[in-house]
Amino acid sequence: MSADRQLDGRGKASLATELLVPDVLDPYLAVPELDSSGSGSVLVVLRNMPLLMHFAWHQHAETLLRERLLVRLEGHEAAALAEHAVVSGAMALLHDQIPVPALPGGVQTLDDAAGLLTSLVEPRASLEQVLLRMPREEVASFTTLNRVLDSAIVMAEAGQLLAPPLQPELRELRRWLCGQVICQAAGDSPVPWSPPPSPPAPVDLVQPDGWDRDAVERSTDAVVAANDTDRIIAVNEPALALLGYSDAAELVGQRLLRLIPARFHQGHLAGFTLHLTHGRAPLIGTPVVVPVVRADGSESMIELLIEVLVVAEGRRVFTATLRAAG
Repeated sequence: MSADRQLDGRGKASLATELLVPDVLDPYLAVPELDSSGSGSVLVVLRNMPLLMHFAWHQHAETLLRERLLVRLEGHEAAALAEHAVVSGAMALLHDQIPVPALPGGVQTLDDAAGLLTSLVEPRASLEQVLLRMPREEVASFTTLNRVLDSAIVMAEAGQLLAPPLQPELRELRRWLCGQVICQAAGDSPVPWSPPPSPPAPVDLVQPDGWDRDAVERSTDAVVAANDTDRIIAVNEPALALLGYSDAAELVGQRLLRLIPARFHQGHLAGFTLHLTHGRAPLIGTPVVVPVVRADGSESMIELLIEVLVVAEGRRVFTATLRAAG
């Protein structure tokens, strides 16, 4: 999927005009029964579809699939190529029918920093419904896609692939997508997308090799550092005071999502994934004013400057310097 997919003059992807269905389709319409002959297509209704997360997941998944194919070609060329053709077909069906998020206000690509901050927030980053029409003979390919991508993630976590870490919400999005195609083809009713609970903080948070934690502690600025799995790995006293916390242990090990308002979660997860996968960095090195969630649940505006350090084995550490805005 091209990150620079252009929008029409009204600020919407041209394909979106064909797939925006709330004004056309009754939101409680049941999936039609399939004919017993096995011919024809399957109508799949995706409710509460997170377009921005899908955009980022699709690019990460393509990277995983390419790397997995290269590994499996050695000694299993015919089987690897056949399997890759099946999953590529499933990916193409999703690519062709799920639109890129509509970006209002003249924003033309997902690399526009101002657009990411002002436009790609809920509810604009999602659609109430998206329709997919799947050839019946392609439904089984989504079982294969689900299995292959689970296998590829295991390989990546074992160091067999170079693909970056994947956020758990994007992994669950793929399982939901594949599950909806498979289950609705069998006659089940649509189940809306719902973000999974955030996984708990790890008991032992491993510090990245080649990174100086003391630099954060010594800084007189308010600084929060996170690793490339979205976990906070350091926070200094000025940052604790700014955010309303009294002890670093309350934040270290938690995900950055804890500090980000819920309406920005999809944008953060997508942006984080796109940076790790393809180096997109519209917010890196550019001071921006954003809301942050304090310890008591209230929001305050801060000026944020994010910088990235590449450490051992290509891993990344993100440092955010915070200042009260205004």
